[in-house]
Amino acid sequence: MLPSHAVKDTHRVLLAVLVARVVFGVTFLASAMARWPVPWYLPMERRWVFAPAVRELGMDWYGRSAASLAVSLAAALGAYALSGRAAVGAWLARRGALTGAAQLAALLLLQDVLWYAFTLMTRPGNPLPVP
Repeated sequence: MLPSHAVKDTHRVLLAVLVARVVFGVTFLASAMARWPVPWYLPMERRWVFAPAVRELGMDWYGRSAASLAVSLAAALGAYALSGRAAVGAWLARRGALTGAAQLAALLLLQDVLWYAFTLMTRPGNPLPVP
């Protein structure tokens, strides 16, 4: 049997991970839909640009993922710090609180995967001119 402080620390870490997952998904989806400027890699030119979109052949997945990861890391650290407060600790001790947060995180993961797959399947192909 784990001591009670270990269970609380485990709940705090799990809450931070779930918050990070939710924030990552929302940030990734919002940045793609709203066309926020993110780092793009231009493989033909072997350079990075920070822009909402590019005209050349470019990959936004790496930059969008890194930006979403940075925002979610900050949110996870904030959630872990705030979960040490008495009010949040009482909420964490409630039965089903973490289950609900995990279900929300799983639903957002499914939404992200479906949205990204849909956008990739419906994106028109623009072939590069033959050199």
